[in-house]
Amino acid sequence: EEILELYLNQVYLGHNAYGIESAANLYFGKPAADLDLAESAILAGLIRGPELYSPYRNFNGAKLRQIFVLNKLLEHRLADEREAKLASIKSLEFSPKNLKRFGEVAPYFISYVLQQLIDRYGEDMVYHGGLKVFTTLDTTKQSVAEEVITKFVSEEGEKYNFSQAALVSIDPRTGYVNAMVGGVDFFESKFNRVTQAKRQPGSAFKPFVYATAMEQGISPGTIIDDSPTTFNVYPNEWNPDGTWEPKNFDKKFKGAVTLRYALEKSLNIPSVKLLERVGISSAINLARRMGITSHLEPGLALTLGVSELSLLELTSAYGVFANSGIRVEPTAVTRIDNRDGVTIFKHTITEKRALDTNIAAVMIDLMKGVIARGTGVRAQLSRPAAAKTGTTEEFRDAWFIGFVPQLVTGVWVGNDDNSSMKGVAEVAVCPRIWKQYNKEVLQDEPILDFPRPEGLVKVKICQASSKLAGPYCPIEDQRWVTLWKKDVPKESCDKHQAGDEIYEFEVDDEKFYF
Repeated sequence: EEILELYLNQVYLGHNAYGIESAANLYFGKPAADLDLAESAILAGLIRGPELYSPYRNFNGAKLRQIFVLNKLLEHRLADEREAKLASIKSLEFSPKNLKRFGEVAPYFISYVLQQLIDRYGEDMVYHGGLKVFTTLDTTKQSVAEEVITKFVSEEGEKYNFSQAALVSIDPRTGYVNAMVGGVDFFESKFNRVTQAKRQPGSAFKPFVYATAMEQGISPGTIIDDSPTTFNVYPNEWNPDGTWEPKNFDKKFKGAVTLRYALEKSLNIPSVKLLERVGISSAINLARRMGITSHLEPGLALTLGVSELSLLELTSAYGVFANSGIRVEPTAVTRIDNRDGVTIFKHTITEKRALDTNIAAVMIDLMKGVIARGTGVRAQLSRPAAAKTGTTEEFRDAWFIGFVPQLVTGVWVGNDDNSSMKGVAEVAVCPRIWKQYNKEVLQDEPILDFPRPEGLVKVKICQASSKLAGPYCPIEDQRWVTLWKKDVPKESCDKHQAGDEIYEFEVDDEKFYF
């Protein structure tokens, strides 16, 4: 009896709870002396695999273990049939609020890591093999992410009609997943909206099409017509006549615009025209190189984000832009030691060139404009950052994928039942979640800027004419932009009034043209 008592006072029962007394408080919010047969059987069933059979992670598994324990009690005549039957059907009341008191952090991240370990080593090795696992989790970033997601859903979910949100944050230089929030409350819904959910990204897919255009030598200053256009597509149940007339978000048209302006304002028609010009297969190939693995529907609507992706793969792919064109696979585990302290797995960071450095730099410059004066203005930080917003038809999903040189973070908000939100969630909520998170986690980190490779120059152009800005161009039409030297306009703006002749000068080894 003394040995049994000692064992029950020390046995691990999940979620940092050691001993039957701690476990009783963790799971049921009461001392062990007050547990009934049903509750006691739940705890007894945990001993074989406290994480595997935790009712907070796997209720069905916990219930099966409870029934197993009750049957053993019957078999050894430690309970009668009526007692066991009543215990098996009794409704159980758990106390998930106690989890934080027991130090339970990052449940979505932990669940994600556990599944990867089980896939690699099997359940028995994971739960009974004494493995020591080293992860990429940054507990400070994780804590901020959880607080920000909880705050925005509780304070603004009703206003904008959304009940769920998710966030993932990755160091693009290493692929390390620093923070992961797969939903509002893991213990109410274990479905991970970062890794398991696949949703339409909407306009957040457009940068892949624009990057394809840059690869083909198309300049950000290229003029494209934003006007009503009918496209020929393959006939289907939605377009039986084989024609398609996409609309912009606001149902308005801007006329002749630059590609830069079209991306900043997330105009749909120019994006469809651009995809038609560069080729659907070329855009798909580029997205694959950058890390998109989900099925991509080969049609013109691809550029509007109709193919479903996970938040993890989309955020990781944006990391290629942030990392000057280098693809690094995301990872959550850096090392695994066995019970003897021998390292049986060590992660190696593998870099792969996905985009030319110059292409990545131009795309960064384009997406900086999204935050500076486009659909992502509410995400402005006091440091260089770039991003793209996304929303889907009938406002079912809102996205914001943004990055600074050392961190790429993706945010999604919506509803599990696919119901519509109020239409401003894309620009009103997601950018502010992203901003609040980054503002807090980066406050003690150095302000870094994105590198500008050799061969790119910074010039001031007139947005209205796509020529060099002249002395009479309105301030609102003047833009500092990054271009390849070959794409620098040779003429000054003549739409407002002729400007000065072009000339070149350098400041701190940086080339400028007027």
